[in-house]
Amino acid sequence: MTRKEKLIKRFLTRPKDFTWDELVVLLAFFQFSEVSTGKTGGSRRRFINEEGLVISLHKPPSTKKY
Repeated sequence: MTRKEKLIKRFLTRPKDFTWDELVVLLAFFQFSEVSTGKTGGSRRRFINEEGLVISLHKPPSTKKY
């Protein structure tokens, strides 16, 4: 099993200890990169892929189960 597959499997189990860094790596596997221009300061983060799809997230100390 590849690192990508392991990370996806871990994410889908909704662990309480899934970190922000793991989420950023997971988004990178799907060709999303963090946008660091504009109104993305502080804890607000935006990720965009080549097709222009934008994901806006709040950077918490750890991701929470929703």
